[in-house]
Amino acid sequence: MSQKQYPLPRDPNENTTQRREAKTSVSPSDVDRRTFLTWVAGGVVSTGTLLTMGTGALRLLIPNVHYGESPRVLLDPPGHYPVGVTYLDKHRVYLIRKGDQFRALSGRCTHLGCAVNLDASGRGFHCPCHGSRFDEQGEVLRGPAPRPLPWLWVELAVDGRLVVDRSREVSESEHLQV
Repeated sequence: MSQKQYPLPRDPNENTTQRREAKTSVSPSDVDRRTFLTWVAGGVVSTGTLLTMGTGALRLLIPNVHYGESPRVLLDPPGHYPVGVTYLDKHRVYLIRKGDQFRALSGRCTHLGCAVNLDASGRGFHCPCHGSRFDEQGEVLRGPAPRPLPWLWVELAVDGRLVVDRSREVSESEHLQV
């Protein structure tokens, strides 16, 4: 049978600083599981806090500006484009030339902004994403597109090149005469 050991009563004459020193000095064998897990959790929380603060401080050094594409598109001179319809893939714009008249039609479907394609017949446009169909004037023939393709402002720049402003819608009768 084992005997229980009880702590000895403290000596009232013992110095309190000696007791404090005994409590603060911890040897690796004195660390129990709970103390170890408390230290690990504190370290994880401290590291996470420092990383979050550091990331926030670094984020302040990066400007919060979006340099998006300009709505005004500078194109080639009018003589570069043949009579008929020319699709400008990079800008999603159809440039339509009839003699010396130029018009621009948006190449983005009014449903969800997919690029619309010219029909094989060349007499209209269709959206490959959801099946909307438009006539050669951009009017909706079949949805889900809620409105027609918008006609865009076309002008001549000072240097003689065409400029299409995708942010400025015009009526289908407006065109640039060169």
